[in-house]
Amino acid sequence: MGRDSASDDDEADAAELLAEVEAELREQRAEEATNMFVSVKKIRDFAKTEQPAETVNVSTIMCVLDSERLENNRGSRVNLVEGYMQRHIKSYGKTLARMDKFRSDARVLKLTVWDPKNRSVGKPRFRSGGVYEFKKVHSLKFYHNTLQGCVQAVGAANPRLIEEFPDFATAKRARLSEQPSDGDMEEDQE
Repeated sequence: MGRDSASDDDEADAAELLAEVEAELREQRAEEATNMFVSVKKIRDFAKTEQPAETVNVSTIMCVLDSERLENNRGSRVNLVEGYMQRHIKSYGKTLARMDKFRSDARVLKLTVWDPKNRSVGKPRFRSGGVYEFKKVHSLKFYHNTLQGCVQAVGAANPRLIEEFPDFATAKRARLSEQPSDGDMEEDQE
């Protein structure tokens, strides 16, 4: 009788653990659907009003203004702007460069993309004017007037966290077909 009781307890514990994990997965999916941004202004508003914890993940579809390797050579700093600015990226970049730093920083999301931990995997390269979707961006915070975040680069363990698209419209269609969102995607125009 004691053995059956222990077995019943194990089954109850297993069922409880499965329910917890499934609830956490539902929460993750809801977070991914809700926290999707294609606008620097809207992600800044989110960061200001919500003040998300470092563990809160967001996704973005944005255009690379420019990028550079970090001094420690373990990642890249990528400056992102609205994806629909892809066709105007050169003139937009020149205009931002003429603005004072405080004003131009309000128009850019600075993302630190850490290299994969597995050094045999290639380091990500970012093309100025390229439209990318970045998933699981975390640690959103302001440094002076600059919004910054981090993401771990793609590796075998976490495929499709960073994906390049030929243009903004294609990226939006891919995201919408993958997962319907009630975030800000429908509100922004190309």
